[in-house]
Amino acid sequence: MNFENIKSLREKNDWHQVNGERRYISKDDVYLSFWLGEETVIEYFNLPKNLHSFDGYLSQLAQITKIEEMSGAFEYNSVKLENFKLYKFSGHVHRHGSMKPISVYFTVHPSINDDKTEIDMFSKALIHALNDKYALNLIIRCTDD
Repeated sequence: MNFENIKSLREKNDWHQVNGERRYISKDDVYLSFWLGEETVIEYFNLPKNLHSFDGYLSQLAQITKIEEMSGAFEYNSVKLENFKLYKFSGHVHRHGSMKPISVYFTVHPSINDDKTEIDMFSKALIHALNDKYALNLIIRCTDD
């Protein structure tokens, strides 16, 4: 399969989580997958500069109490396509008089060095695969994508 076909799959894909693992495979092509490493709690000052803007917007919509970082990679037929760092923002929002717990998974490509909320195709695939509808709505409100 050529790279353009893989790109198309990532953008339009549904993912299946392998039972008991932190690995996800494409429902359209079982050779396309991504995996996640273990989560590590990080302090705000260790958050990459290109995520400060996103964190600032998200903090206006929710009370974020913990940020976790994890490494991972996209693979096709066991060939690594792209490494990534993924961030999980946990906390709560006030909704209808009560606190609703939230987890928002977000990442941007490491080559985006400035404080932007631009999202590349690998990042979009992760964001859509790991977030629920409510978290996706928060992300849309925090970004231009």
